[in-house]
Formats: sequence, C-alpha cells, structure tokens
Amino acid sequence: MEYKDLAEFFKALADDSRIKIIAILLNNKEMNQKDLLEHFNISQPTFSYHMKELTKAKMVNVRKVGTAHYYSANMEIFTELNEAILKLKNEQ
Repeated sequence: MEYKDLAEFFKALADDSRIKIIAILLNNKEMNQKDLLEHFNISQPTFSYHMKELTKAKMVNVRKVGTAHYYSANMEIFTELNEAILKLKNEQ
C-alpha cells in the first residue's frame, strides 16, 4: 500500500458516521442497508453517500440482490492497512 493509498484510506474515514459503519460491519458478517441504517439518525441519501465513499475506498464490499444491498467489511484491505502501518514503523 503506497502513501497515496493510505491517505485515501484515512480520508474516507474522516467522518464519524463512516467510522461507526466500519465498526458495525467489522462486528457483523454482512448487513443489509435497512438494518445498518437503523443504527443512525441520518437520511437514506446521506447514508448512501457514506456507503459510496467507503466502497470507493474499498473498505466495504457490496452485494446486490434485486433492489437490496448487502454490505460487509473488506477484510483484505484492513489486513493490507495493518501491514502498511507496520512497514511505516520499520522505515524509520
């Protein structure tokens, strides 16, 4: 993971709602949009915007079944992030 990738990753987490979404998804295998939205006091369009930012940053996987959207944390990207942070530590 390059510095640019790290910056994009952390930029996507620059909102407390997105951090909460990630925390919820890390503790659940997969959740649909309706169930996730119940944890927030935000509008559906605002929620969709946050999910778009998280999927663009590759932190969240989305699976579509008909009109339903199912979200899960992309564990591979979090493993890569952990490795990148350890690499940064060892560079100094």
